[in-house]
Amino acid sequence: MSFTLKPGRSIRSELKRIARKELGRAATRLSEGHRSDGDIHESRKSVKKVEAVVTLLEELGAAPRRKVVKRLRGVRRTLSQLRDARAIVETYDRLRARFSHRIPEHTSAIVRSQFTHRKTLLMARAKARTIDDAGRALRNIRRSVKRWPLKSIDRSGLPWLIRQSYRAGRKKMFRAQLRARASDFHQWRKEVKNLWYQLRLMERLAAGMSKQVAEFGELETALGEEHNLSVLRGKLRADRSLRRLTTQTEDVAAMSTAREEELRRAALVLGTRLYRMTPKAFEKDLEQRLRPKGAPRRRRPSRSDRYAAA
Repeated sequence: MSFTLKPGRSIRSELKRIARKELGRAATRLSEGHRSDGDIHESRKSVKKVEAVVTLLEELGAAPRRKVVKRLRGVRRTLSQLRDARAIVETYDRLRARFSHRIPEHTSAIVRSQFTHRKTLLMARAKARTIDDAGRALRNIRRSVKRWPLKSIDRSGLPWLIRQSYRAGRKKMFRAQLRARASDFHQWRKEVKNLWYQLRLMERLAAGMSKQVAEFGELETALGEEHNLSVLRGKLRADRSLRRLTTQTEDVAAMSTAREEELRRAALVLGTRLYRMTPKAFEKDLEQRLRPKGAPRRRRPSRSDRYAAA
């Protein structure tokens, strides 16, 4: 539970501590001798956590300099390209395990071999210098965290901020449910992930938050797998070396579509429950969880006074 604000401490200092810790972890994993698939995956997760912190600061009107934000996103994109190649192999393995009786061994071996080969090529093209550059950029960003222009942040303003993320995710869910497009489900997933990270930050400050955090994490995982299946089908159809297996790959694509529909239905059932409250009710619920027992309700901060004396 390292990605969480510690009770009784300055929120400003805690956000800086978390950002520095995650950036340090990512940079260390990208150092020489630590460039496995797992290291890249964990580094990417750390970078995404820092981006979630930055998003929260943007809502507060205290984001780091644009140059820093741009550099952080550039590193994440670099790592995402490497991670996505591995994700496709893992997604295919899960699909194959689920439909093992319907995918011939010969076809399965050829398809997986091709995906693995593409991943190996991509890793080879990402020369050590590219990964070194990413690690160096993260170390530079980490040093800049101390200079981020943050004022004191009153915890009473957090429910209002998280309400904005909740409202955005709820809106994206309704759109995905109505239009059923892959792009809409992907956009919904982005909002779910952002809200999930924000709730994780609050987990030790608000009572009874752990279950909610776990459920939003489950929702993000389902939507992530749904997106990976969509990408998998695109890779199958675009790979020229698999055209001689068109019939077989179309069968695999059909299984992918079937599994994707299952995940969408499950995500919408879970999402409907998690987003059942109105944004206003969600904010009020967070306020009650954050407020010490017996303490009076505090006025929601306006746009002009989101910062308060610590």
